[in-house]
Amino acid sequence: MTNMSTTAARPSLVLDDWAPLVAHAVGDLTNERHRHILLRRFGLLDGPNTLQAIADEFAISRERVRQLEGKALTRIRARARRPGTTAHALAAAFDQLSAHDDHTLVSRLVETAGAQFRCQPSWLVKALSRMAGQSPDRTDHLVELAQEYLTYRRQRIRARLHEQQRQTAIDQHLEKWVRDATWPAPPNTATPVAIYRHRMPKTNNHIGHSGAFHSEKLGRTVHFESLLEEAALMTAEKSTHVRSYQEQPCAIPYPSTDSDPGIYIPDLLITLDDGRNLLIEIKPLWQMAVTDNRIKTQAGQRFAHNHGWGWVTIAHAGRTYHDLLLRPINPAAHQALANGLAAGPIDWPSMQQLRQRAPIAALDVAAYAAQNDVALSLTPYRLGP
Repeated sequence: MTNMSTTAARPSLVLDDWAPLVAHAVGDLTNERHRHILLRRFGLLDGPNTLQAIADEFAISRERVRQLEGKALTRIRARARRPGTTAHALAAAFDQLSAHDDHTLVSRLVETAGAQFRCQPSWLVKALSRMAGQSPDRTDHLVELAQEYLTYRRQRIRARLHEQQRQTAIDQHLEKWVRDATWPAPPNTATPVAIYRHRMPKTNNHIGHSGAFHSEKLGRTVHFESLLEEAALMTAEKSTHVRSYQEQPCAIPYPSTDSDPGIYIPDLLITLDDGRNLLIEIKPLWQMAVTDNRIKTQAGQRFAHNHGWGWVTIAHAGRTYHDLLLRPINPAAHQALANGLAAGPIDWPSMQQLRQRAPIAALDVAAYAAQNDVALSLTPYRLGP
């Protein structure tokens, strides 16, 4: 038990001492039933602490338990006027906490309720306030503040759980990128500083969803040109597995389907927490199967592996090119596409005719092209050689 001089000298002990202080103050009551009811209500005795449970134990009404509880609190309050009693020490501890503003007092009492007692927090505030000799109006005010704080606390806990769940989802997406990536053996864990190129933002881009955000991880502004890019960059920003990242990090030559070679700029390079580097292309899943995009992917993968990096093409919600390769195709759609290609390349009017015979979704076409290495172009639309 903490005496008053110790309490005054070390305020940090006040909250730690509430439970034994209350137990001792209640234990000083001479009426055994009063003691038992209060100890049970504070949760300082094993067993249920509701009014109904105590009423059943004593074979009395809930209202009678409430009356006896009130009498017991009043008697402790009367003892609080006598220096040297435990009740007086309890009242002094309450006054010490009251030196802070009421919101601080109530928040600390509510947290104490959860840490040291097994009772409803607003009831604890009410009981301690009465035991410490506070006026009825002030007691009601503190109870009201306690209820408000409990509501705020529940909202804060829910928000924290939501953020934890969001963090888990972000890390799971990143982990899937790493699993689905292709990696050279052994991977290079050197930071690729020399090859980083900071992209200049496009001020005249009015197509799609472009924008920027400040990266706390990088300490600079990060730019994006689509919702998919924004989501991927935010995953890199928030994931605990990513040490650093760079948007549009390098330029890669590739053999274009046209006569002239093209220059391809991947969307993202990330450095993982284990030092490995992963070069990333961001595309809608169905577009990954377009022949020109597959050629770029092959060039990007060769470039990445030559530098000791991993390579992966990602879509939304953590999906990757690997998911397109494994995507089940509706059997009727698969058969219709195979029959159509047997007669020659499928153009847009031909595809619409096939769709009248079988349910062919855009992802079915993309998966068929990727899984069977069939050429696919969009302008003009053509599936097949």
